[in-house]
Amino acid sequence: MNWWGKIVGSGFGLLSGPLGGIIGASIGHWFDEGKKTYPNDEKKALLHYYAYFFSCAAKIAKADGGISSKEIDTVQSLIDRMKLTGGQQSFAKSVFRKAKTSSTSIREDFKNSSYLMRENSTMSLSFLGGMYEIACSEKGKPSDLQLRCLLMGENLLKLPTGTVRKWLEGEYVPTSHTPKNKRSDDHYWAYRMLGVSEITTNAEIKGEYRKKMALLHPDKLMGKNLPAELIVFTNEQASLLNEAYQLIRKTRGFK
Repeated sequence: MNWWGKIVGSGFGLLSGPLGGIIGASIGHWFDEGKKTYPNDEKKALLHYYAYFFSCAAKIAKADGGISSKEIDTVQSLIDRMKLTGGQQSFAKSVFRKAKTSSTSIREDFKNSSYLMRENSTMSLSFLGGMYEIACSEKGKPSDLQLRCLLMGENLLKLPTGTVRKWLEGEYVPTSHTPKNKRSDDHYWAYRMLGVSEITTNAEIKGEYRKKMALLHPDKLMGKNLPAELIVFTNEQASLLNEAYQLIRKTRGFK
């Protein structure tokens, strides 16, 4: 049994209480057009992930008092990048709408998400990355209340302390926010993406790049048997990280 199959065996009971009610009311959307069979094990696992992801998405968007059109646009962008099918898209949107008034706190969603993902750092990083993009969609950075939620998520998802702070300093750059033609010669962006400065030595830059890629590199992610749609954010970050490193390497002339 692969990693994704194992998640179903002990995690399906998590969908109880208020969130379970949301799922129960939304499950009809899950079925693809013309297919009325109940989701198989892999789809059950995906259902778990999407339920918690879009429940948290609604709560992080609402944390500063209301949900703006920009935040809704960002949620749609995440849906598109995750390549959800028609039924899955409807399910995700239904969960998002209903979770806005759910009595379940975002803390509980984060805790259950952590249990669901078995503290897998790659999935957790991607999960919180989606929340970060939503929080930044209105003003380019999270509000104070959204930042508190993100820091709570960092802790409950057991990500390295300082992950969110580093993102705020520039180490998380959504692909759609940084056009390729602007990145091609933007040395400031490249140093910021790697979390280094122009006075950092070549050896230190290499070390920082390797450390970050150890978590994000697509080859390593593929070995974890994780569905591609769940690690879209980490794949994008790996691509940006490599692009930044190659720009610095070319500029400095080291191999």
